[in-house]
Amino acid sequence: MTNRIRVLLVDDNDGYLQGVSTWLRGGAMLEIVGRARTGEEALLQVERLSPDLVLTDLSMSGMNGFEVARQIKMKPDAPRVIVVTFHDSEALRLEAFAAGADGLVDKAQVTERLMPVIHSMFPEQTHERSQRAKTIRPKREKGFTGDVS
Repeated sequence: MTNRIRVLLVDDNDGYLQGVSTWLRGGAMLEIVGRARTGEEALLQVERLSPDLVLTDLSMSGMNGFEVARQIKMKPDAPRVIVVTFHDSEALRLEAFAAGADGLVDKAQVTERLMPVIHSMFPEQTHERSQRAKTIRPKREKGFTGDVS
């Protein structure tokens, strides 16, 4: 059986947390293991839950998403971190990567862009799941394609 990718969601907007949580639950390879409303809470949840992936908002009161990424990435065996924001730009992408984030996705495009980014970060789970799908449904030959830039 394929190991599911354990995800911690971090956002100070309850509506967004609920919406993205519902959407991500539709993906068979993901398991939402926790939610945090602040960066400080996210750091505690990372210690307690050991997620594979942290999906964090950039703009939060207190500790922002870049600082969350920076703090998480200082830990041994740190999870992958994707920062999400409504303010996507090349400057923010550079800042995200400088903070140690593994990706940055525009919230307005999260339903189109997030899964390709996750697939690129966890190729083992994606490949294993793809192989199982071919075994179960051999007539389905089309593979996953997506822009991960």
